[in-house]
Amino acid sequence: MNTVTLHLLKLALNGLMRLGPNSKRSNTIDSLIINKTAHTKSTLSGDWQLRELYSETSKLTHRYYYHHGPTPQAPVFLLLHGLFLDGRCFEKMHSLSQRFQLIAYDLPESSPIYRGDMNDFKFLIDDFLDTLKIDKIYLCGVSFGGGIALRYAASHARRVEILVLVSTFIMNITSDDRNKSRELAKTLLVHSDSKLQWLVKGVIKVSFTGNNREKKLLTHLLHLKHIDWYKQVVKSITTCEGSEDALQVKCPVLVLIGDNDRTVTESRARLIPSLIPNAELQIIKNGTHSMMYLQGSLIADRIGRFCSRFDTTNVASFLKQA
Repeated sequence: MNTVTLHLLKLALNGLMRLGPNSKRSNTIDSLIINKTAHTKSTLSGDWQLRELYSETSKLTHRYYYHHGPTPQAPVFLLLHGLFLDGRCFEKMHSLSQRFQLIAYDLPESSPIYRGDMNDFKFLIDDFLDTLKIDKIYLCGVSFGGGIALRYAASHARRVEILVLVSTFIMNITSDDRNKSRELAKTLLVHSDSKLQWLVKGVIKVSFTGNNREKKLLTHLLHLKHIDWYKQVVKSITTCEGSEDALQVKCPVLVLIGDNDRTVTESRARLIPSLIPNAELQIIKNGTHSMMYLQGSLIADRIGRFCSRFDTTNVASFLKQA
């Protein structure tokens, strides 16, 4: 995105925002909620269980979906969702439970620890895992969740055994990218919460409504989240140092990208192995940005095969060579 394109985008966003609601009252925002009640009561099918965990340390209540593994001592695979969906997007990944305990963490929509920094997510995950007394994990992040997973793996070399990045790319590779992220954040965050929520609702409708089969299959997973979540994402991206995080990752890394992904292009995904030398890139045929859910069995199989090449001994040997 060059300077002219960025300027035009800012003008377009500001013009669009003038069409949004003027009221700052909370009931204006509440009226825009999509499937809010359905989301708060929903669970995943099969053996997935919706759970909550209170942390005495942080005074936070963590929400997550749990799928038992072959034994209570089986390694834990922590799964992080992206911007618009939540832990339910991992529903089709249950075949991984033949080897792992699965935890699909619901990143909080609103939290007192959100300061607009990528490191806020590190604190959340640390607090969650420490409360569960889980030491080592296998980690998977999808879309924006991939950026969180990358930051976490970069700063927790001892804790993360294997990192899987799905439908994602490395954010802010250059200082120019970071400056553009900051400019877009400034453009968006001057507007009221009601206008921002109105904009997000419009993006969701454009992105996930229509006649094609993929969009219909995702409808039940969607809900308009609390505005704090979207503001946290926009702000935290400005603090992301993707290339520096990539250089710090020492564990084995699997990168999965769909050849029909219209959000993260294959060319952007191919930059990841150039920044993480120990990353393996695999292209998923007919894969879209939502392939984690729509092709969950296939994705689980790819992840399982990759992990099977690295038992505890092999991972230790890999880290020693890295």
